[in-house]
Amino acid sequence: MIAKERRPSLTVTTSRRAATHVPLHGALAELRPLAAKTAGHCHLCHEPAPLEKYGTIGTHGYDAVTIDHLDPQSEGGDDHPSNLLLAHAICNSIRGTRDVEDVRIELAGTPSAPMSVGTKTVVSVGAGAAFGRAAGYAFGERQSDGSIAFNKPAAIITGLLAALVMHEAL
Repeated sequence: MIAKERRPSLTVTTSRRAATHVPLHGALAELRPLAAKTAGHCHLCHEPAPLEKYGTIGTHGYDAVTIDHLDPQSEGGDDHPSNLLLAHAICNSIRGTRDVEDVRIELAGTPSAPMSVGTKTVVSVGAGAAFGRAAGYAFGERQSDGSIAFNKPAAIITGLLAALVMHEAL
């Protein structure tokens, strides 16, 4: 008799009451959209939360990554993706059913969740454009009629650098 090959799997817990056994490859696929909301960071402490560490503290120690319900299930919160974000198991335990913003202030110093990559890109490009425009006029040459000629190279270089710095800072 030939033994069947066992695929890696893990226990996915979406509530304290129920746990289901889901193949690892399927669980990671379902978790990626949640991770994208915060660029793969814990929404409470803002530190990286790698999906490979999804599971329990017993499996991955204090770096374990879990799913946190923004509106706790004990208070009527559901499993809809808009109510779910990634959190380290320890951060999720610290939070319990406390207010999300209070815990973020305590752990990360800000009431906001980390930005998604898309939001970071929009903010950094906008800031780069604003800085570039300002630099174009600040480094422009005064014309004989008193106007200032826009300095395109200064605008482009400053705008790109500002966008890169902003993206990394966010």
